[in-house]
Amino acid sequence: MNMTCEGQGSFPSPLSTPFLDYFFFLFLSFLDLLLFSLAHASVITIALTTRSVVIKTACSASLVALHEACRALQARDIPGAIVGGTSLILAPTLTSNFFGEGILSPEASCKTFDESADGFARAEGITAIYVKRLDDALRDGNPIRAVIRGTGTNSDGKSMGIMSPNAEAHEALMRQVYDQAGLTPRETAFVEVCFKLPGTKTA
Repeated sequence: MNMTCEGQGSFPSPLSTPFLDYFFFLFLSFLDLLLFSLAHASVITIALTTRSVVIKTACSASLVALHEACRALQARDIPGAIVGGTSLILAPTLTSNFFGEGILSPEASCKTFDESADGFARAEGITAIYVKRLDDALRDGNPIRAVIRGTGTNSDGKSMGIMSPNAEAHEALMRQVYDQAGLTPRETAFVEVCFKLPGTKTA
């Protein structure tokens, strides 16, 4: 195992006064230091002589971490990678602000692409997976839960606003990933949407 990737979101200050903003900035600075230490601490805890990487791209961090791990595997820089992601709600302020802006669903339910959609729901979770090259997993007799045929990342670039996804950018990314994997959309029997659609403009 040669790589640990930790996905974390960052939180803007919900406070309005300069005095409180200053202390909130100090709190976030300490929190960032703590979060950046998590991946490194996990490597030390399980005695891995590895590099560890913390990736912070807001809601897309875990998928970006997986993409980077896959790229490192393809380049044969590493024999395997532990890719982890976390979502922790550490204070009520951001949730309160989201409700005030109408971003969160009053029903606490996500109805993506549905006409009844009225916002999204926040949740907490921590997970990790171990990935390695397929030929190595077969050689070592590892249980295989899934095969990743391709990954990709991009950003929306200029769009109608930070909350507006760029359909052309998303389509270009999907075409690129399919082309690189040597697949066609017709070979895809099941689609699970894993895009970060609003907010951070990443996919």
